[in-house]
Amino acid sequence: MSTNSSSSSSSSSTISATIHPAVTVNNIKNYIPIVLGMEDAHYTSWVELFKIHCRAYQVIDHIISPPSESSVKPGVDWDRLDAIVLQWIYGTISSDLLLTIITPNSTAAQAWQALEHLFIDSKPSRALYLENKFSNTKLDSFPSISAYCQALKMIADQLANVDAPVSNQRLVLQLIGGLNAQYEGIATVLQQTKPLPDFYTARSQLILEETRKQHQSTSTALLSTNPKPLEPLPPPQTQSQPAYDKHQQRQWGSGHIDNSNRGRVGRGRGRGRGRSRGRGHYGQFRPFSQSQQPPWANSQQWSWSSPTWNTPPCPYPTAPATRPPSRSPGILGAAPSQAYASSDNAYMPTNIEQALHTMTLNPDQSWYLDTGATNHMSNTTGKLSSYVNNSIMNHIVVGNGFKIPILGTGSTTLKPPFPPLQLNNILLAPHLIKNLLSVRRLTTDNMISIEFDPFGFLVKDYQTRIPILRCNSTGDLYPLSLPAAQFTTPTTFAALSQDLWHRRLGHPGSSLLRVLNKEHSISVAKVFDKRLCQSCVFGKHTRLPFYDSLSTTSLPFDILHSDLWTSPILSSGGHRYYILFLDDFTNFLWTYPLSNKSNVFQIFLNFHKMIKTQFERDIKTFQCDNGTEYNNTSFHSFCAQNGMLFRFSCPHTSSQNGKAERKIRSINNIIRTLLTQSSVPPTFWHHALQMATYLLNILPSKIKGHQTPTYLLYHKRPTYTHLRTFGCLCYPLISSNTINKLHNRSSPCVFLGYPSNHRGYKCYDLSSHKLFISRHVLFDEQAYILIFGPPFHHRCHPLGRAISNPPHPTQPHLSPLLTLPKSPSSNHPLNP
Repeated sequence: MSTNSSSSSSSSSTISATIHPAVTVNNIKNYIPIVLGMEDAHYTSWVELFKIHCRAYQVIDHIISPPSESSVKPGVDWDRLDAIVLQWIYGTISSDLLLTIITPNSTAAQAWQALEHLFIDSKPSRALYLENKFSNTKLDSFPSISAYCQALKMIADQLANVDAPVSNQRLVLQLIGGLNAQYEGIATVLQQTKPLPDFYTARSQLILEETRKQHQSTSTALLSTNPKPLEPLPPPQTQSQPAYDKHQQRQWGSGHIDNSNRGRVGRGRGRGRGRSRGRGHYGQFRPFSQSQQPPWANSQQWSWSSPTWNTPPCPYPTAPATRPPSRSPGILGAAPSQAYASSDNAYMPTNIEQALHTMTLNPDQSWYLDTGATNHMSNTTGKLSSYVNNSIMNHIVVGNGFKIPILGTGSTTLKPPFPPLQLNNILLAPHLIKNLLSVRRLTTDNMISIEFDPFGFLVKDYQTRIPILRCNSTGDLYPLSLPAAQFTTPTTFAALSQDLWHRRLGHPGSSLLRVLNKEHSISVAKVFDKRLCQSCVFGKHTRLPFYDSLSTTSLPFDILHSDLWTSPILSSGGHRYYILFLDDFTNFLWTYPLSNKSNVFQIFLNFHKMIKTQFERDIKTFQCDNGTEYNNTSFHSFCAQNGMLFRFSCPHTSSQNGKAERKIRSINNIIRTLLTQSSVPPTFWHHALQMATYLLNILPSKIKGHQTPTYLLYHKRPTYTHLRTFGCLCYPLISSNTINKLHNRSSPCVFLGYPSNHRGYKCYDLSSHKLFISRHVLFDEQAYILIFGPPFHHRCHPLGRAISNPPHPTQPHLSPLLTLPKSPSSNHPLNP
């Protein structure tokens, strides 16, 4: 016997020595209860639990480091253990995550690294997202303090994983900052504690505060369901502060059926105000004394007198005036008028007699719709057509925990004028204050749908969507009241569709229909904001609004805007048009006068070469209108060959090329202003165009932060000392090679701007009718040589196209020189 015993013990020790601990794990979920999901925030906790489990079962080297010869123990199959660890990983993640990381012939270390890449990659972007989420976490988004603290702690752990750890002080401050007004007291205490408590201490104090508030609300609910005997009221307030009972309120509650044995189960819930939740309402109103009048007592002095005009005639019907309902007498008949004497130190007795006069013996027999009730509930058998007593005592548990007994069940059908809707499984509870209709039971038993709105609800057939019942409501609940046609006047409108009223009223907007519906002038089932009416489209279609452009540029010539302007007057140089090119990034402007539209493409080619040579940049996008001068084969071929994008505005929609259009307006405004101030004829608009372009490029731009386009393009500040007034009197130096020694060294000229290829000034000579370019020019910016004058100076007219011909009699004539406002023209030396 001893030999067999020793042999069996040695056999068992040999078997136990060859079995690895990891093989004995049957269900990994018993050790790691967390299932890791794709969008889950429990990655850190899952990793920690998994590592602990692997250390406990001696397989941690399968996920932390690759297998090595030293880690393989004699008699242990490495591949088998690695497959077991891989099974553990696959068994504790969700199916979506499993399908994401699973690959053929994968090892446990590879699966572990794949999960790590999924949850810890893109650390900066994850840290930014988590920081925003951490800062916006508030208590109002969570059902309890515990859930709120858990969410903050999880986000802090995730930030630590992406190398953005959250300190304890910041975690506590965020915990305090996210509290609502209910926890203002404890938040102040925690903030003033020096030093700040750690996170878990603050969490414990907040949970204790939450528990205290819950006990306090429960005690209040018990007191509200067990009212105390009547006590003398406190002394009244002063005249400026009417004394209302601060406990006057309504209480509604939610409840469910408590079936302690076996039977039917239901639940009911209602709406309303008040701390306690239970069906019913209570309260008391303190009457006003003689010395204390209600705020509405002197309403006559604020009343609005009716207008003196009569009611409009038949085409404009008006609603008849309504009379306020009179109170029906109560149990003791009509309430007598009473007067109360009050003083500051006297108590006012409870007016029991007046309460009896206002009380009636007719209980509320209406049905009220309840979306939270699982069964219909009634307080009387008078509404039931069939009734069965319960042999097993069931209860309805209301929101404050009290039970209302159920005596039986029954069913009925709504009587006319209501549609014959079936009400099945009605629970009889005599202690209920209101009769409740379960919306869920009502819709499923009768195949109907119910639409609620601020003025009532509409019942429709579920399949045909035809309205079968409309009930209006003005209180806090939705009662099953008589249809509108049963108690309203013949002029009251039924609830019709929005489309029908839209057609009846001459196709007004939805806002007007909503106003009429709110004022109960019409009754619309439901008003939609966006309903497309084909007649409105044909009769009232207008341009859609334009929105701000979202295009942005980072370098010059990323977007180039262009447009062509047609002049009503032919210039003295033979120009009928001018084209502009506007850089979107710098707002720098180039303009070129043209004689024909056919020259647009050649001007663009020259401009493109200039940009390529001077700035070593390519034009990426070309924005223009839909004109044929742009939308042609030559432009399209050039853009395709050079990889340039072409953006056209829609036909007859110049607003889509708004930047170029606005720049044309700015240019033309300057042109008109320069021609007006100098009295230069409009035929010289091409010189004013060059001047306006030059000035716009050196003026600060609001849309560019008050930087000049010249600085943005050339990175150089423009100078303004060389600027002179357009059209003013100037005296250029005449070269000595062209005149004799006794000839005048200068002649009066008109200043017309700055030449593009010279560092000088353009001066127009009135005597020779030639344009001079000179650097040596003297200016008299207070004098203008061209103004409107008498018609006898034909020889001095400088700007006509044919000087030998006299000016047109309808055109203004020009005087050679007039200084404004110093001396009259007759005293000037150049006058005859």
